[in-house]
Amino acid sequence: FSRIEREYLQAVAFGAQGEMAVLQARLTEAEAELELIDQQLQRLRISSPVSALVISGDLSQRLGDPVKAGELLFLLATLDDFKVRLKIPEYRLDAIRVGARGELFLNARTERSYRFEVSAVKPQLVAEQGGNFLLVDAKLLLSEESVSFQPGMVGVARVEVGRASALAVWTRQLNYVVGRFLWRWFGIG
Repeated sequence: FSRIEREYLQAVAFGAQGEMAVLQARLTEAEAELELIDQQLQRLRISSPVSALVISGDLSQRLGDPVKAGELLFLLATLDDFKVRLKIPEYRLDAIRVGARGELFLNARTERSYRFEVSAVKPQLVAEQGGNFLLVDAKLLLSEESVSFQPGMVGVARVEVGRASALAVWTRQLNYVVGRFLWRWFGIG
């Protein structure tokens, strides 16, 4: 637009009527194209309906790359409603219930623990570190005090599932492995 405008002003200075008419039409066309591009940019504006922190995605690394419809550009995390995701070993599947309470000890905040309540037991197992784990979601039970958490914080959780003898607790995983072995080879279990 600026280049055509300069050419138009030069044509006016020289008094070239024919060239002025052609450049005037090109100016009008360039102005319409700019307006269309501005409208497209307005529709491409990305905004979040909630206050959140961008935890994944960096468009500065993708400048000039095409983007497909539905492609994930950013991963956001809200800073006011945190969910705890627990990985429970599969041999403890029978002990976890919705409504069970427990304590969370965060690696970054060793000075205190946080209470939670199991809100959902997902029907999904994930394989990690040589074992299978059940995914369980829990909701933090925070007091009125302001606690600032960050997405991705990790720690250790203890879920209240009832009482058992010390021997039963210490041999639980061994019983599970032996039971699987007997079932696999002898159909007993």
